[in-house]
Amino acid sequence: MKTTIGALKRAIKKALKAVDCASCAIKVESGALSVIAMSAQASVKILVPAQGNAGDCCAVIGAKQAGAILGSVLDCTECTIEAIEQGAQLVFGGARIKLMRPAGANDGIDLFDAPADGDKRVVFETSGRDFAGLMAGPAQYAAKSDVRYYLVGVHATCDAGALRLTGSNGFMLCTAAGAIDASASMVDCIVPHTAADSIGAVFGADERITVCQLGKDANLRLLMHSETIQWNTALVAGKFPDFRRVMPGPKRIGQCKLSRDALSAAVSRVLAASGDVFVALHLTRKGLEVRSVDGEQCEVFATDTSVDKDVRVTVTGQLLVQAIDALETPAVQLSLDGKDQHAKIVLNPVEGTVKDWLGFLMQAKV
Repeated sequence: MKTTIGALKRAIKKALKAVDCASCAIKVESGALSVIAMSAQASVKILVPAQGNAGDCCAVIGAKQAGAILGSVLDCTECTIEAIEQGAQLVFGGARIKLMRPAGANDGIDLFDAPADGDKRVVFETSGRDFAGLMAGPAQYAAKSDVRYYLVGVHATCDAGALRLTGSNGFMLCTAAGAIDASASMVDCIVPHTAADSIGAVFGADERITVCQLGKDANLRLLMHSETIQWNTALVAGKFPDFRRVMPGPKRIGQCKLSRDALSAAVSRVLAASGDVFVALHLTRKGLEVRSVDGEQCEVFATDTSVDKDVRVTVTGQLLVQAIDALETPAVQLSLDGKDQHAKIVLNPVEGTVKDWLGFLMQAKV
């Protein structure tokens, strides 16, 4: 069976990213070549374009092995996969690499069958571009490690017929909806951040994706599949907080439009120069000032804020940078919700592809 080094490398890279593990298996079965990776939480199967046929075989290759063996080989190089007694053999150029069969491998198990305790339910269909775009902000706002395990992921729900994704680390929150239609039968769930962060890397922008829910209750899982990829992941067990209770209201103060990159860079420079972890945002009649807490460092944006009197809020600088960088648009609208120490810093994209997108941060008490 023949394929190219480039096709094999891309499939291995996607499989390792999807499952967040250190090794995967190359498998030939019934004339089809695939790369399979598994962990305790997830499994993925990626079909690799190939020609010809070979005896069924299966062999393991680690991430370091793949880099050392395939990394320096041109993507267009033809690779032949042959079945051997111990596993599989890769033949390309002048190389002949033997890979060993995984211990205890059971080729008869279908990892993507619907479980006995529930049907396979299609909850939405979309493209890789739309799914990754909707997931990007909530995934960046979600906690990456936290004792509050229900925050270590992105909450997914059907909201008035649309897929709504929400991520929070307890100090800031992002919610986005409107780009993807969702079924009313969809059960609220929390997608692990490892899977949420990998959507754009695993699926191509124009790839059509069907997303199903498998099982129910504690055994609820998510199956994302396209023509060439089947990706099954466990979901975070637990109940996501009722984020709607803390959402900013419609009345805002100090609304101003700014360059996303310029604002992010200004906050980073003030943090670096001051050596502090906090920054202060001053909304004045003349514009927005990004200041160090002690007032020694300052960067000014001349813009219309429409405030009657000066307003000052303090926030953790790195959280603010992270929140700003999550926006997909070159321009950001910044505003405040509430007053004094209870005001939230609200961020909205300007003319973004995801219409219903909102992020906000809580103030830091300094």
